[in-house]
Amino acid sequence: MVEEAKVDSFNVPVYSTTPRELKKLVEKNGCFRIERMMDILPQENKNWPSAQTFSDHIRAATEGVIKSHFGCSEQIINHIFQHLYPKKFEDTFASSPKAMEKTTMLFVLLKRK
Repeated sequence: MVEEAKVDSFNVPVYSTTPRELKKLVEKNGCFRIERMMDILPQENKNWPSAQTFSDHIRAATEGVIKSHFGCSEQIINHIFQHLYPKKFEDTFASSPKAMEKTTMLFVLLKRK
């Protein structure tokens, strides 16, 4: 679908921070204050979102970078996020159902200082 060299050169470093680390980073930055921060997956309801829902969230965050780097058509992007990524998500996390117990998804409302 895309050139192998472009795949090899594609790197999106992702670091998932803890709520405490996020608070310290916002304070260190100094431009914002946290108005509200909450776990949107309460402990009693730690269920993974559907593979397609998760894929849609990842698409929202990465589609522009992927299109820019690979020069992908809308058809390829759709195939990635409607078929390939949800399948990879299911294959990866089906074998680790306890992974969700340590997962936090935060809603953070920031206000500019």
